[in-house]
Amino acid sequence: MRGAPADGELLLMAHERHAQQQGLETEFLEPTLLAQDRGLEAQLRETARLAVDERSDAELLRKPPQLAHRCGFLLQVDEMHLDAPLREKPQRGACVGALADTENLHFHAPNIFPATMSPRSKIIAAAVLFSTGGAAIKWCGFGAWQLAACRASIAMLTILILLPEARRGWSWRTAVVGVAHAATTLLYVQANKHTTAASAIFLQSTSPLFILLLAPWLLGEHATRRDIAQMAVMGAGMALFLLGIDRPSATAPNPALGNALAAVCAVTWAFTVMGYRWLAGRGLSVAAAAVSGNAAAATLSFVMAQPLAAGRPADWAVVVFLGVCQLGIPYLFLARAVPQVRALEVGLFLLIEPVLNPIWTWLVHGETPCPTTIAAGVLILGTTAGRMILAV
Repeated sequence: MRGAPADGELLLMAHERHAQQQGLETEFLEPTLLAQDRGLEAQLRETARLAVDERSDAELLRKPPQLAHRCGFLLQVDEMHLDAPLREKPQRGACVGALADTENLHFHAPNIFPATMSPRSKIIAAAVLFSTGGAAIKWCGFGAWQLAACRASIAMLTILILLPEARRGWSWRTAVVGVAHAATTLLYVQANKHTTAASAIFLQSTSPLFILLLAPWLLGEHATRRDIAQMAVMGAGMALFLLGIDRPSATAPNPALGNALAAVCAVTWAFTVMGYRWLAGRGLSVAAAAVSGNAAAATLSFVMAQPLAAGRPADWAVVVFLGVCQLGIPYLFLARAVPQVRALEVGLFLLIEPVLNPIWTWLVHGETPCPTTIAAGVLILGTTAGRMILAV
């Protein structure tokens, strides 16, 4: 093994148990998951392989995946037939290989993100792009159903093109999470068409409260003291933000209905985030769930949107922006970040979205934030920045 002995903890433990039976052969591991991308070979570290018998060493084969998960290794187990002496039947066994330092490797496609971006930075980038939705949706002249259909369709194509793993690994689990994703997508558009952008995003951003309550039972992820402290400060900021919301205007014809839809959207978004963590914990594709959700949302919306309006060129430009920049690319960030960050922490960092959402609405539609809204934004952004600094 290259590096300190601790780097090879998994294989050293296995070797100690079989010191009298097997030799340790060092070679480079080239898993087929690299999708023929030879450029990634330079990122591989030297690894070791150890042949073990699947009958007498069944306990050993159950332990390495746990060690690998805890130590950050990639474990590969391949069936094989060991060489046997003449006139003896070959013994069927397994070849166990491990790859060290896999945190920054992506085995399905080249990394399209800057190498310096941490998982939390990706979540913040997603929140910034998500925050442009309120202003853009109100700018588009399409009805809510047609807008949701076009937005979801373009987002689905964006994810399929940029993330190859979104095109495989589909299962009933990704479909279940996709239902929550689709509900969130539809409710978000409908809420923004009926109430103010600030009200819609504020209510949706209560999702961390549902994650805090449900994650311990559904995911086994418990909140830390730092999480609770951050939520308390952000809760104070969100309360100030609610006090600063202006009265309904021409862009918010039915605030009561819009607020109700946004509240339900908070619940579905909480299930979506927890669903992503659920999939990641089982090695399933988060991107596939996003694609299935957008496909379901687009199908239902196209049916409800009939007859379709021709629209202005500006309307179609807004739709393309919403599908690619406001929805598609942010889910690329989340697909990479969610497997490495707890569900509650994801929800907390995404609270940057309601801070920026009224700012974009003010710039585009002239809805001027009041002093309490500005104070709330400073409080939430400051808390998020402090959490990022402590995490470095």
